[in-house]
Amino acid sequence: MSVDFSGGKKHDFTLFKATHKIVSESTLILADRGYQGIAEFHKNTLTPIKKFNNKELVLQKKATTK
Repeated sequence: MSVDFSGGKKHDFTLFKATHKIVSESTLILADRGYQGIAEFHKNTLTPIKKFNNKELVLQKKATTK
């Protein structure tokens, strides 16, 4: 578990981008949809696949998000 703080309002992903260098590349990060794009900063990351504009997710993508 990792915890970080900021002075005032700051989105979690914004805070992560400012402090991500302290996370080892071997650490697996499981993040929610608010962290879409985190793989650009940390390769060992899993986030849910986002559904777009009332389109259904294909079954293969549904299986990988569980």
